[in-house]
Amino acid sequence: MTGTELGNGENSGDTRRVAAIVLAAGDSRRMGKANKLLAKFSGTPLIRHVVERVLLSDVCHVAVVTGHESADVSNTLRDLPVETVYNGDHVQGMGGSVACGVQSLSYDIEGALICLGDMPWVGPQAINEIIACLDPENGADICVPVFKGQRGNPVLWGRRFFPELSALVGKTGGRQLLARFADHVREVETTSRGVLMDIDTPEDFTGKPDPRMP
Repeated sequence: MTGTELGNGENSGDTRRVAAIVLAAGDSRRMGKANKLLAKFSGTPLIRHVVERVLLSDVCHVAVVTGHESADVSNTLRDLPVETVYNGDHVQGMGGSVACGVQSLSYDIEGALICLGDMPWVGPQAINEIIACLDPENGADICVPVFKGQRGNPVLWGRRFFPELSALVGKTGGRQLLARFADHVREVETTSRGVLMDIDTPEDFTGKPDPRMP
């Protein structure tokens, strides 16, 4: 598949240049010995399923941050138009993976959409709704999806916050930054409850119904 076939923002002339950073470096401890990102979800490795849905959105670039079993994760995505970025300190936590992803982005990227590799129910429509919210000129530098009053993922960060994201380490993710820069946060109401749903255990692969949302 090419970038055009998968979407990748090719037909969205007025869309801001937003890159997706897909976090795929964790060791899936709650899955036991198995790497959940390589386990099959709807007949496809979970991480590939997630990345393919991201590629169908209006993002202009996708960077996948790898760590645990990096070669296998990268091989699963080898024919997709994505960049893989290796986080050598992935055992320290998610913060370093976010930093690696943001540091890899080119100077012309206006926003970074931080996507979790274990959220297969987030579709391109929900992602596009989040991208459409980005409006730095009017104070909307951080866009957070909300389903029935509950905040979810992925979260979109405007370029002004790239230095803070690039400095994250260890288990510190973006939650503290959301509180610190609350005045810049815009909530994006979505009809997709997929923004709240992730996969952590073997039971999750069969125990959570597909919401069939956009």
